[in-house]
Amino acid sequence: MKQVLTDNLTRYCSETKLNSVSLGELTGISQRTSHRLLSSKVEERNPTIASIEAVSEGLKIPYWQLFLPDLPTELMGSKDMEQLVILFAGCSNRGREKIIQNIKDITRLDELDRGK
Repeated sequence: MKQVLTDNLTRYCSETKLNSVSLGELTGISQRTSHRLLSSKVEERNPTIASIEAVSEGLKIPYWQLFLPDLPTELMGSKDMEQLVILFAGCSNRGREKIIQNIKDITRLDELDRGK
């Protein structure tokens, strides 16, 4: 889970031109903590709930979105993303399977259009 958090924060910071110092200033966490959150070193200890909450509040990204693998930066903090997850969670298993299949079909068509 830490790796997903690290990957998402690193991508977010890269795309929004934040470094560990500015991340710390924006979220109120120490520079050391922000460096740890952006570090992919496995031996680093896991982040505290307080630091995750501070990052979530400072960046205006719901904490659970920080743990979604490969979440595009433009969706982080999006109310549409939150609504989508709520609606998806409320579907039956069959409904979810249909949605997933439709997404796969659309993705394949999009890749064909782009010549992949």
